[in-house]
Amino acid sequence: MLPNNAGQYQCHGKRTGRPQSSYMSPNHPISVTALPTASMSVSPHGLLYSGETVTLQCDISDYTDWTYWWYRNEQLQSPGSPSKTISTLSDQVSQYQCQGRRTDRPQSSQRSDYLHIRVTERPVAVLTLQPNWTQIFTGESITLRCDIQGGGDTDWEYDFYNKGQSVYCDTKSEYTISPAYTSHSGEYRCIKKHRSVRNDSEWSDAVKLTVFDRPKAVLSISPQWMNPGDSVTLNCEVKESSTGWRFSWYKTVPYRAGLPSLLDKSYSVEPLSGYGTTEESYTLSPAGPTDTGGYVCRAGRGDPVYYTDYSEPQFLWSGGKLNPVVTLKPNSPIFRGETVTIRCVIEGGDSDWVYDFIKNDQSVDSETNTEYRICPVYTSHTGSYTCMGVKGNKESITSDVVQLTVSCKDI
Repeated sequence: MLPNNAGQYQCHGKRTGRPQSSYMSPNHPISVTALPTASMSVSPHGLLYSGETVTLQCDISDYTDWTYWWYRNEQLQSPGSPSKTISTLSDQVSQYQCQGRRTDRPQSSQRSDYLHIRVTERPVAVLTLQPNWTQIFTGESITLRCDIQGGGDTDWEYDFYNKGQSVYCDTKSEYTISPAYTSHSGEYRCIKKHRSVRNDSEWSDAVKLTVFDRPKAVLSISPQWMNPGDSVTLNCEVKESSTGWRFSWYKTVPYRAGLPSLLDKSYSVEPLSGYGTTEESYTLSPAGPTDTGGYVCRAGRGDPVYYTDYSEPQFLWSGGKLNPVVTLKPNSPIFRGETVTIRCVIEGGDSDWVYDFIKNDQSVDSETNTEYRICPVYTSHTGSYTCMGVKGNKESITSDVVQLTVSCKDI
């Protein structure tokens, strides 16, 4: 019966014989009430992601003692309570309805409207470094950016983690560390969190960031002893493995206030180049007498420019390196227990040299005395010996080799 069947009803009887009809019955009113309608809701609201847990709620405002019947894509599910939990959403689209049934009248409700469940793949967070340097240095600046692949609404916050602890959370997708310290080292990850506290994205992969102490440039000069007209190459490098550097070279001059200077103020410096180039070398060609002296370099990168410390000064000398001569006393044969003297003389050199005595490419003694005495000598002292001289930033070449062989004494 439908609501439009409501009204006042009467009846009377008719027949072929006499009496042929009865009186009309009194009016009997009949009212028709529509079956109660079920309604559905879903929690949480908004985008639903694959693997997420949601709860469907079925409400019937009239009457009590309902048993709830659930339908998914027109297929009857098991009867149950007024709420239905879906623990792991699949990635397919589904239509849900619910209906109430009871033993008393009315024995059923009308089905609810369709509730469409559309499951979206959870967006993925991608963490990048700007600049893309995984190794930076104390005092530099770096920005961590968390981008979301897969979209979603705009009601979110970005949470950055280091070593499992949240270090920054904001509606902005960037986290800038400036200045950086060694304590900022670690493995960073980020996630986009919905403001309703639902995690709206997958975690990003971890990005390792290492912060080193301020680096120092290292300068080498080749050749360090030059003749007029030679080409001399200055080579500058940053020992720590890192990228993005531009190199600048300087000549040292006596310290003067107001000029750029080394930290210890031992020298002031005058640039050979501007901000520098990405090339690690600078060539003096042809080099002349005015090019002799001390040189330093440094490297810079980023905007604003972050500079390394200056390198230690290296010196360019005019003329060939001095040649040391090494001698051995006594001459062979040499027996265990005797005293051996190895002497190093720098031909054409002045005084105040420090002499380095070397056995099998390993330094064994360094002193201002030109002699290295071994007393007593043992067979373990057998080896190839050389020497060289060092005075300040000046050094000789390495001498020729003299061979020491120690034998056991005849019995």
